[in-house]
Amino acid sequence: MHGNLPPGDDPDRRRLRCVGSRQVRRGTDLKQWRLQLRDDVAKVDADVTLTLRIGSSRRAASVIEYEGTLTYTGKGKGAQIEAISSLDWAIDAQEFGEPYVRTGCAGPFIDVAYPPHSFTIHDAQLLRHPQGYAPLRYGAAEDGSCTTQRMPIMVMGDGRGRHGMFVMQDWAGLWWMNIGWRDNVGQMPSILGAAIGYGHLDIVLEPGDTLPLPHITVGLFHGNLDDGSNVLRRHIRDHVTPPLNGEPVLPPCSFNHWFGFGNDFTAASLKGEVDACADAGLDYFVVDAGWFEGGFREGIGNWELVDATRFPDGIAPFADYVTDRGMKYGTWFEGEFAMADAKLVRDRPEWFLVPPDTLPYFSDHFRPHNRLMNFGLTDVRKWWVEMFKRVYRDWQLRWVRWDFNAPPRPHWEADEPAGRRGWNQIRHVLGLYDVFDQVLTACPDLLIEQCASGGMRMEPGLMRRGHTFWMNDHTTHSDLVRYFQVNGNTLLPANYLNTNMCQSRHDYSDLDYLSHSMGGFGLSGRISAWPASARRKLADAVARFKRIRPLLLEDYDRPTAHMQHARDPVTVGFGHGRRSVVFEFDPPRAKCVEPIARRRK
Repeated sequence: MHGNLPPGDDPDRRRLRCVGSRQVRRGTDLKQWRLQLRDDVAKVDADVTLTLRIGSSRRAASVIEYEGTLTYTGKGKGAQIEAISSLDWAIDAQEFGEPYVRTGCAGPFIDVAYPPHSFTIHDAQLLRHPQGYAPLRYGAAEDGSCTTQRMPIMVMGDGRGRHGMFVMQDWAGLWWMNIGWRDNVGQMPSILGAAIGYGHLDIVLEPGDTLPLPHITVGLFHGNLDDGSNVLRRHIRDHVTPPLNGEPVLPPCSFNHWFGFGNDFTAASLKGEVDACADAGLDYFVVDAGWFEGGFREGIGNWELVDATRFPDGIAPFADYVTDRGMKYGTWFEGEFAMADAKLVRDRPEWFLVPPDTLPYFSDHFRPHNRLMNFGLTDVRKWWVEMFKRVYRDWQLRWVRWDFNAPPRPHWEADEPAGRRGWNQIRHVLGLYDVFDQVLTACPDLLIEQCASGGMRMEPGLMRRGHTFWMNDHTTHSDLVRYFQVNGNTLLPANYLNTNMCQSRHDYSDLDYLSHSMGGFGLSGRISAWPASARRKLADAVARFKRIRPLLLEDYDRPTAHMQHARDPVTVGFGHGRRSVVFEFDPPRAKCVEPIARRRK
């Protein structure tokens, strides 16, 4: 914990000591313990679950995971807490020399330049120097947007490419991470340290206060940063991504109505697109925002009010039409926000956090007439779980895009008193996780697409509670999408990199199709109006994507340099040996080299 210590407290005496432990799982590859720790000076008890996964080869990491709680047991007011360190470690620098650190960002709302900020991979070498030890500092944006700058994921390798570790933290809020030298100012440093946690708190502890220790993952690997990145991808694929109906998740293949129709649609006008998508072989048909009274954005919060002008018979008959054509039906919620005059706000005003009249961390593009639903409330969480169960049953809903289009911090902090600032953030993040934990259990074949104006909340906690992410709203340039997916695969499995082909045309080239085929593949447009030749080419592209998508979850290799210009050539590969697929881009040309099927003798 970081903050003001109680009078007379010596920080060197503040040590958590183990007062109890028991092993709760025993296995060859997986062991787990429950630990009880105590700091007698600070009057804090910790309850921690520690998991050890033992790697069986160079391709499988040995991983330590833990999470828990900190409870203040004092009788009066305790320390003032400004931040929580979920992980804080130091090692002999000789083990790592001058290490390389790899991080990546998920990006802002819309990228408007090339090379974009979104999904850029940053490799930095941490140099030893006797004059100070300014660390590398990463974290969430000031407005509470979680991953507009970096994701809470780091891969660090020693300076010789022999070994390293990856670290990631679950936290869909105001997280932070520091990496740097710890000692010997005026001399060459010898201690390398790193810390990660969450902050922007002003909490004076009161008896019984319990703070979370977010889920921390530390994995060890052999090799260089690229080896470590692949070990990280495999760990996320095997131990983080939730199953879909009991099976591993593949990169999805879908249609989304929004970029082709916006608010201008009806069930009747979309049926032609359903037919065209079914003929092309797509798996999901998603009606995005606008299906509710008021449309997007003014109707956000009218989740119980289906727009009768768009769906005069309700949504269920249209969803049946989608299902009858061999696809699965999906829709959109921005469930954490609602407009001030929405039905849910009128019915339950006590469920919402009201922002200040001006937004201190954000532009006026989203005026503060929206409200943040308080997921720290049990009744709010129950309402959303029941809503999911109902539409899962009545609409046969099998895909949901869960969007998040405004900064949360002004809402979290607007009415928090001094000494208690931070609780709304903490309770909201934990409540959101709880809702999706319940939904994953209650709706086992519902594909959850996490979204925050694109990749503004692309963090491990929601990766555990989502099967894919919408990457970025700027998908009208194939060069940008290619950049997003080429770089995004460096740290994340391809199932998390969803996008749509959203250009208002039908003459897509192989460069366009392949630039969208290294993650989730999707369409948005008026496909029913395409000529027959273009629709056949689409069906061929979909069939190719379905053939290769299992390989997109295998090891990733990019032998070419980072792209700086839209027309830069780039080659990437997925898989091993003969079981691999290679994408070769040399704009305007592109090709995909698929595995050669073995011939029967």
